[in-house]
Amino acid sequence: MECAIECPCATTGDCCADHSPGIGCEDASCKNCVCGIDVACCTDGEGWDADCVSEANNECAASCTCEDAGTCCEAHPDTVGCDDQVPSGAPKTDVCQTCVCGLDPSCCDPETGWDATCAQEAALDCHERCVGCGVSDCCDVRVGPGCSDDACESCVCGMDDFCCNQQTGVWDGSCVDIAFGSCGSTCQCEATPSCPGDCSGDGTVAINELISCVNIALGGDLSGCPACDVSGDGNVAINELIAAVGAAQSGCP
Repeated sequence: MECAIECPCATTGDCCADHSPGIGCEDASCKNCVCGIDVACCTDGEGWDADCVSEANNECAASCTCEDAGTCCEAHPDTVGCDDQVPSGAPKTDVCQTCVCGLDPSCCDPETGWDATCAQEAALDCHERCVGCGVSDCCDVRVGPGCSDDACESCVCGMDDFCCNQQTGVWDGSCVDIAFGSCGSTCQCEATPSCPGDCSGDGTVAINELISCVNIALGGDLSGCPACDVSGDGNVAINELIAAVGAAQSGCP
């Protein structure tokens, strides 16, 4: 019994359920965290009881997947860490969470949770390890129909089936506009443009482009100029119009 923590001889079970008098639990990282706080959870006696479950859900939430932490690609500040969106049948991992929390420990801190900054870090700094969070080929014009992100492709082609037509379709500028605009939250394209209001992408902001931004702010279609939406929230606010005017006067950053 002296080495019960290290030796999995006693009955173990789900870290998120009371299975006393069994000690420890199946998830090693969760078990190590909880038993580091409350050694009784891994020693003969009370075993893994309701107190251990509570510790798994609270103090050790970053190590124990007891609650649905939400996708790594979206903000969910009420929970810590995230669930990697791995392909069906593949083992669940926490490589994205490990990367993001290694850069920004607050993302695995119960006081702050997985906020918008964490989701952005998943998409930018950890995109190679965060499935579906980074910029994909859906965000650029391609030769041929469709793109590599199934969810984005389905969203875009649900609005414009030409983008996925196997005989005649191509993933052209209009498909990319939908990926950035109406399907932005699904496609996870980098929404922040290099130059606010530069609809044509030529590195300058002309009067007609400022007018386009104003029209979008008044309720027009964002797909006409995604560059007006600096924040990527699907709307054009006053501060974004001011940013576009600044770019027209002083040049693009």
